[in-house]
Amino acid sequence: LTYRGLPIETFAEEKVSFVETAWLLIFGELPTEAQRDDFRKRLTEYSALHRSMDLHFNAFPPNGHPMAIMSSMINAMSTHD
Repeated sequence: LTYRGLPIETFAEEKVSFVETAWLLIFGELPTEAQRDDFRKRLTEYSALHRSMDLHFNAFPPNGHPMAIMSSMINAMSTHD
């Protein structure tokens, strides 16, 4: 298994982070320290869920099928900017 031509073992041996791996997959090269820090900040900013999503999620029955819940949550998230 390779990512952008690099063996996956390289990522484990060099302890490449998720953020660095995501950057590599998107841009084709590992990020500089500044790029990594900026990308991590952006990922954090854009990963925050709207408060109403918590209420929406808690409204599902406890025995609801996980894929149905996930699908519904993704659709609901698309209504927020």
